[in-house]
Amino acid sequence: MLSCTKKSNEVNIDEDDLETPGKLEIIGGKLPGEFSISENRKIQFSQGNLQYLASAGTWRFAEHQYDNIGEANSKISASCSTWIDLFGWGTGNNPTKIETDYKTYSTFSEWGQNPISNGGDKANVWRTLTEDEWEYVLNARNNATSLRGQAKVNDIPGYILLPNDFVLPKGVNFTADSKNAKDNAYTLNQWTKLEIAGAVFFPCCGQRYQTTVQYPSSCNYWSSTPHIVSGAVNGEAAAYYIHFTSQKVNYDLRTYGMAVRLVQDVQ
Repeated sequence: MLSCTKKSNEVNIDEDDLETPGKLEIIGGKLPGEFSISENRKIQFSQGNLQYLASAGTWRFAEHQYDNIGEANSKISASCSTWIDLFGWGTGNNPTKIETDYKTYSTFSEWGQNPISNGGDKANVWRTLTEDEWEYVLNARNNATSLRGQAKVNDIPGYILLPNDFVLPKGVNFTADSKNAKDNAYTLNQWTKLEIAGAVFFPCCGQRYQTTVQYPSSCNYWSSTPHIVSGAVNGEAAAYYIHFTSQKVNYDLRTYGMAVRLVQDVQ
């Protein structure tokens, strides 16, 4: 049963009333909450955004949901010894790709085909949501507008999605469908309670063009779906992504580096 409040635009919580939160249980990199992506299918999100270390050829999920690499993505290269988390569209087979020719991004290579060190370390365990699936979880599932909102966790702005069966933990407020991150500003103690209840946080990571990181307040995550305009000169230059700030799916050039959050289907 959903329990949240819209009585105030501010989250005012007396820390003395908060009990010590329990421990979030993560198994194989998977968060506990379940989210509908169609009438009869559900998924669970990974524990954090996808990251890659070129010098070691290693993939991992961010340790915390609010982690993001930021400006260090500008160091992207085939031998880079710095982790990156902004990827060109469909670059599961070439994560440090920075080419500007959209034709070289014609085929989507699934990031989840790779073994992810803290996500089970096996190939083909994870996948990227499609355009329709992002649209459904954000806007079409039951009580969708009550299960989403801009937020700030550990002083990092971003967006929260709540699971289908979310129950608001004691001592924490949530302003549903918030358009301002300040409406849902959480300390780490408060956020741990929400995580245990299944909340998923998508930090604002900006985007990358070649080796330039820009628009740090943007909250954009790739889908696996290409955007194709039949007959257009650049008809295969774009792909769909979820634009949390506007709460809708949009499309942009495949050459841009954006964040990736993978999922597993609930069996």
